[in-house]
Parts: sequence; structure tokens; C-alpha cells
Amino acid sequence: MDLLISIFSFYDKTLSGLPANAQFFIALLLIALICWSFYSIFAHGHWIFIIIFVILFPGAWPALKSIGVITWAALKFLIVRIRINI
Repeated sequence: MDLLISIFSFYDKTLSGLPANAQFFIALLLIALICWSFYSIFAHGHWIFIIIFVILFPGAWPALKSIGVITWAALKFLIVRIRINI
């Protein structure tokens, strides 16, 4: 989680000079890109490969769980940034 904290602090330092409206739209854009990537995984049928990967490899479930936790933390971080700028 230290890497995630350093990424969030880099995000804050990079966007701190921009106006609040720009920070708001950048956070919205990043959330839209994350949602679009999940949509494209499920819409194009690649979710089957993820399920097969989790079933066949015993270490895949903890890895998938970690990816989910990191993605959820990133979404919560961006939502907090949006709420701050509103």
C-alpha cells in the first residue's frame, strides 16, 4: 500500500497547481477510463479468461483480490477528490 500512497501523493502534487474545475474534470475522466476498461473486459468476453485463470492457478485469487482492492482504493481516492472540488 506504500506504493499506492506514493502514487496518490504524486497525483496531488501534480494537480495542485491546476484550478479546481480542471482537477474535477481530470478525476472524472480517470473514473470514466477505469469504468470503460471494466466494461470492455466484460463486453468483449475477456471475463472468461479471467475466470479460467483464477480456477487453474492457485495464486491467481489473491492476485485478483489485490487488484480489486487497489482499484477500489483508486476509485475512492478520485471520488474524494471530486467531492473536495465541488
